[in-house]
Amino acid sequence: MEEIKMRRATMEAGWLQLQEKAAQAIDGFRLGYDFAAEHEWGTPYLKSALGIAQKDFPIGLEDRMMTQVPPALRFVRYEMHSKDRRVKRTMPAALLFCSDSAAELHARHADVATLAKALDVSFGFDFADRRVTQTDDHQIVSSWSDKDGFAIHVRGAENVARLESLHEAFLRKDIALADASVVGFERKSLALVVASAVPDDVRAQVRDDDAAHFRLHQAFKECGIVQLLHDAGLGWYSLRPAWERGEGSDLIFFLNPENQKENAYGWFTLDELHAWARGEGPVVESLEVAEHLKQCHPEWEDSLANTLAAAGVNLRCRHVYQWMDKDRTKPGVRLLTAPGAPIPSGVYSLVELQSRLHALAEA
Repeated sequence: MEEIKMRRATMEAGWLQLQEKAAQAIDGFRLGYDFAAEHEWGTPYLKSALGIAQKDFPIGLEDRMMTQVPPALRFVRYEMHSKDRRVKRTMPAALLFCSDSAAELHARHADVATLAKALDVSFGFDFADRRVTQTDDHQIVSSWSDKDGFAIHVRGAENVARLESLHEAFLRKDIALADASVVGFERKSLALVVASAVPDDVRAQVRDDDAAHFRLHQAFKECGIVQLLHDAGLGWYSLRPAWERGEGSDLIFFLNPENQKENAYGWFTLDELHAWARGEGPVVESLEVAEHLKQCHPEWEDSLANTLAAAGVNLRCRHVYQWMDKDRTKPGVRLLTAPGAPIPSGVYSLVELQSRLHALAEA
């Protein structure tokens, strides 16, 4: 049997409710995420197991609906016994998982403790431990992997009833898979959504958001930056587009480059990525300018973010530096500010930015 390669989610795991419902009613489950490779590369196994088409740009819930019940889907309800022999107590618990390897282990009559350990969903504390509360942190555990499905382990009567309801939704093929996403350092967890529970207005919003996402990536493709950077021999871990000021405005890009001793990460304009292809601009200059500022103006770098925030200048992303002249003697800073900020987006010399900040303080 192959090793089960699940990774526990440490953030955003729990029941999904899109509207007010009765205590046990749910709209799905957020499987959560962790900063791990298993949660970075999509869900090819789950989509295949659920019969969901592997589309780069799905539109609406229809393109995310399961079409088959996976043979590896298992629901196990049991009574959890306290590990403390002095405590004569049990607690209802249940395990729902979809994994070929775990299903094979289950078929060989493995106990729940063995399954939970293999799936990385063992509870950290005995339910009789005085440190345990009724919060999801102590009563719900989930894990998933890009290559080996998912697992949800719960305890407590209400959680068991909810998990059984989720299992029943799988059996009637009523589950849509909401993909995890990673944009810069912002993340959205993988979710199992009960499709029949999704209101019409939410369905319409999903379709609209999907269509807008497709238009964004069409603009990304047509701008030609990927081929230009490849031709320049440059590589990256992430290059993701966004509209600078709403759909149809200029594109900006989150860049997480290779060779970060020489290249800065952050949000950059299309012109700045063109400059990177030529070995110029803030991607290659920001770290050098920042080091220069630390040596010549140490107070500047330390106070910049706080000073901008105090002046009411909210940044859309991390500021980057660049040289203002070819001789590399005049440092400047590029700001991408939020709409309506008292200082607009642009590249500023230190003197000019200080002057603007001083004027704001005097106003």
